[in-house]
Amino acid sequence: MAGLSRSVFYYNHKRPSDDELIDALLTLVERHQNWGLPKLFKRLHNKGKPWNKKRVERV
Repeated sequence: MAGLSRSVFYYNHKRPSDDELIDALLTLVERHQNWGLPKLFKRLHNKGKPWNKKRVERV
């Protein structure tokens, strides 16, 4: 009726939760309040966390 296919109408976006990322960032910020985002991202990346830079910036 609206010109949309059935799959588009019933599509549900499956974005993973950011809770683990938020917790990791908050623990780093508590210890190092003067660090900026690039340094925080580098520390997370060195710890082996799988998040990319765009996701960390978004949170």
